[in-house]
Amino acid sequence: MDLTEYIEIKEELYNKVFSQIDDEKVEEAVLRFHYIQFNPNSEPKFDKLVDILLDHITHYSLSVSKRYKKDDEAYKNKMYREAKSLFRNLSKTGEFGEMILWFLLESILKAPQIVAKMDLKTNPNDEIKGADGIHVNILNDDILEIIFGESKLYKNLSDAITKAFNSIETFIENRQKKREYSLITTHFKWLNTDKQEKLFNFLSENIEVDEVKIKFAILIGFDWEKYQMLQQLQTRQELVNEFENLYREKAQKIKNTIDKKLKTFKYNYYEFDIFFLPFESVNDLRDRFKDDL
Repeated sequence: MDLTEYIEIKEELYNKVFSQIDDEKVEEAVLRFHYIQFNPNSEPKFDKLVDILLDHITHYSLSVSKRYKKDDEAYKNKMYREAKSLFRNLSKTGEFGEMILWFLLESILKAPQIVAKMDLKTNPNDEIKGADGIHVNILNDDILEIIFGESKLYKNLSDAITKAFNSIETFIENRQKKREYSLITTHFKWLNTDKQEKLFNFLSENIEVDEVKIKFAILIGFDWEKYQMLQQLQTRQELVNEFENLYREKAQKIKNTIDKKLKTFKYNYYEFDIFFLPFESVNDLRDRFKDDL
């Protein structure tokens, strides 16, 4: 089954703001090292990231059936305002990171979001329980893969990694996947056209017979002091080259950290896609996103 038509964040949109260095593999985890591109003034495109996310908040937050209920400009504006209102007005909210993870899962893993969990809120100040995102893939042998997301944006890299794995452990031990399965069948994001009904039936039938492969996708965002050290470089290409060299060194240290973490993690038989994303300041960018909503 081809899921291309359900992907709303295409790779070309990723290419406008993100770049990456080589992936690494540790145990059952793929480590994906991404970063925000630099503009011609050698400044990271953090503002561009915020703008792109804000341009897609209805895609992220609302079910397709709600978004396309009416095809007129006033209704679209109403839906945009409704999507904005769903975000929590808290300085430490994790919703900014959750939206970045959604963006990466759709554009890089080609795994469409299957439940718009923001749309389930009855109060904007509610915290969404369970996974930070639910995405799906269909593997070559027609096995349904459900990807549960976990996003952690912290000033300190080590804290973000620890919190992420603690959250996944809690998710597994509280048997939260059963509740998340029910969301897929009761709050399916897509319209009921013939093709979309076929996907819904495929999901429902595979969940019922327990023929599901589980994967966890983690976003680790962290402050990185190297941004300040690179400011004296004159050209963008010089900066990018030096940045990537330093990031590769950092990636090897992160790889060693994750290797040690997985060796002691009791659920390390699951597969993981772990995205790493350095920032000048996680808190500053989160505040910028919140202020622009």
